[in-house]
Amino acid sequence: MKRGIYRPHKSANARNANARPRLFSVQALLGKERPRLYMALYWKGAKGPDDVNYHTALLLLPKILDPSSERQQRVRRYHIVNGVREDGTQRWDFKPEHARPRSYLLRGLVFLGKLQGDVVELECRLERVLERVPIVQEDPAWRCHHWTWAAITGLIDPLPSPAERVWETAVMFVDSRFEDSTTISIPTCTTAGRLIKPPWEGG
Repeated sequence: MKRGIYRPHKSANARNANARPRLFSVQALLGKERPRLYMALYWKGAKGPDDVNYHTALLLLPKILDPSSERQQRVRRYHIVNGVREDGTQRWDFKPEHARPRSYLLRGLVFLGKLQGDVVELECRLERVLERVPIVQEDPAWRCHHWTWAAITGLIDPLPSPAERVWETAVMFVDSRFEDSTTISIPTCTTAGRLIKPPWEGG
């Protein structure tokens, strides 16, 4: 299997999880100062032949991040994490949280759209919607990127291509620009894989 590329999983659970949740649509709107929604790929390293190299999350960012005050800045991250229950079994849980905009594990961003509304209001609104995106338990082939596919399918209307294809394009883009994100701007692209300015440069 190619590095970072997902091998499609055909179980009924995964197909159901990838179905369009249709919770509500956030149109990708025009606007100079509106908050931006990104898909983020964090390096984790594949743990097996059917695993992938990246943890996938959604980030809500202002249009421009100030590098001079980056340590004090926080952005909103939405993702699912895999934890261990008391009985030793694993469980996926939705985890909205504030995070630093950049870390050494963040290897790439995909611009999904500009959202309308106040940042604080959007943070709460997105959390209410995303906590309803289906999570598949007890399926070892189901991963965080499956959840992200379902999430962006319900949020961005219309998506220029299927969510799975957007993610695969992002993985190939990041793989081709694999660099140390602590010293350079984080590679950022459109859903079609076209290089654009990152939010640190007013992208």
